Amino acid sequence: MLKRSEPKNRVASDLATWKRIEGKLVERYGKEIQYDRDFLKAKRDIYRHISNKHKDNRRKLNLYEKAELKVLRGQQRSLLRQIYPNPFVRLTRNLLVFAGNLVIFPLKAATSVLKTLFTSPESTIVFYRPRPAQAPSTQQTQQQSQDEGQQPVLRTIPSQKSTQEQSKAITRKMPVKPRAQVPARQTKSVRL
Repeated sequence: MLKRSEPKNRVASDLATWKRIEGKLVERYGKEIQYDRDFLKAKRDIYRHISNKHKDNRRKLNLYEKAELKVLRGQQRSLLRQIYPNPFVRLTRNLLVFAGNLVIFPLKAATSVLKTLFTSPESTIVFYRPRPAQAPSTQQTQQQSQDEGQQPVLRTIPSQKSTQEQSKAITRKMPVKPRAQVPARQTKSVRL
């Protein structure tokens, strides 16, 4: 009989890694660490990191991973209630976080736009060695075959402003190949 392979659950593997780390922390600091407020905050941050990691490719997730993310979101809420048991304190905290996000996100977007406007990347120009225009002889054909295997001479032209954050990049232009056109189907088919 054919044996079905169980689909990968990447969320569960990330949680298993965290469980292993959590076990080591409990072993190192004792069982009381599980109820410590800082430990619960770290656990909530790890859960948030795992959910954000898989949030971007939500369309590619299978059914088990989507269900795991829903359960993980519920665990984050319960950890928040354990950290802040008073509902008024929790509400105040959530309002402050929301107000901070309203201020921080536009500032981050503005700084990233300003960075792209005022920094120019280094430009690179590719120069090729000219080939001799003489009649081919045995020595020249051997040298030409060796030249064909060589890389083009690359020179970087630094920009006026060079920062330490930017790395010098060397780019090579690839030859342009024409696209292969696939002929259209001549027969009509019925979609089921």
